[in-house]
Amino acid sequence: MSADQRPEDGSGLAAGRVVVVTGGAQGIGRAIVDRFAVEGATVVVGDLNDPGAIGAGLDVAGYREWVPLDVTDEASVMEFAESVHAGHGGVDVLVNNAGIMANRSVADETVADWDLTMAVNLRGPFLMAKHLLPLMEGRDNPAIVNIGSIEGLGANARHASYAASKAGVHGLTRALAVDLGPAGIRCNAVAPGWVDTDLNRAYVDKHPDRDRAVAELASLHPVGRIGDPTDVAATVLWLSTPDAGFVTGQVLTVDGGRMSRLSLPPRWPTTPDPSPMRDRSVLQECRHVGKAVDHVVRGTGRHVECLRSELPGLYQNPVKPASLTSQHIVIHVIAHHGHPVGGQTQFGHPGGEELG
Repeated sequence: MSADQRPEDGSGLAAGRVVVVTGGAQGIGRAIVDRFAVEGATVVVGDLNDPGAIGAGLDVAGYREWVPLDVTDEASVMEFAESVHAGHGGVDVLVNNAGIMANRSVADETVADWDLTMAVNLRGPFLMAKHLLPLMEGRDNPAIVNIGSIEGLGANARHASYAASKAGVHGLTRALAVDLGPAGIRCNAVAPGWVDTDLNRAYVDKHPDRDRAVAELASLHPVGRIGDPTDVAATVLWLSTPDAGFVTGQVLTVDGGRMSRLSLPPRWPTTPDPSPMRDRSVLQECRHVGKAVDHVVRGTGRHVECLRSELPGLYQNPVKPASLTSQHIVIHVIAHHGHPVGGQTQFGHPGGEELG
């Protein structure tokens, strides 16, 4: 297609490219389809569902088309590949987006439930890569982008099959990058966080206080908002361009920083309280180091009162055990027994010294 045929809103970043997007009828997949089309690509949507009128003006120009596809069925995938080959000759970008998610406990999940999730989320990308590979070899900067999830890195409750399948997608991504690299085909994955799709919106709509639920979700993200499907689409587009030519085998997390923020218990101070704290109990008197105190004391198997009796000799100017705070206890335990498991927490010494 010529430059004057490109959609006005795009920059032509995908002009002349043939892009296949599975599960492109709605949600994140629909946003990916729209972004590539606006950038001048010919986009083939592979989906069980007819996307319907996804931009009649662009479709008439030949930028988008739908070919029925069941990614779990190898015969369907092979038929899809033959159709794309007949219509376009080859494929420059494959986006494996089709996926499903079930919300059920391990005890309630049947083998059939598990197998279906694995078939759509993991077998699908494998079959698409396998059968579209001949259409991608020899193309200019061919790329595969798999849609994973932050649940391939962590997990929410009642999502065992989904989390396992997305972790598998991340592993498949690295394997494909290694195997297909010699053929010049790059393969990466995008791991979205909470994105405002119809599926996620349905969860929020069930909350008795929807506005509060949205605000709480936004607060999980350092950027202060939940994701939009266009955030994911922009990352997928970039991974398909020559600007990402030295990027392969990677899982790019697109989650507004959610996975970077370590969680704290409710009402837990984010900064230490500088005021002196005396002992009512170990956790109450020194709340900002309470977890660590508990960790250390339990880890050493030593009683707090035993530690208090040892502390006066630790300092040049002896002090009465009753005046000792939890900070003293932690300092002493760290000095004699090492840091608590899992961190190098700093605690202020009464004299100003910090133990890191």
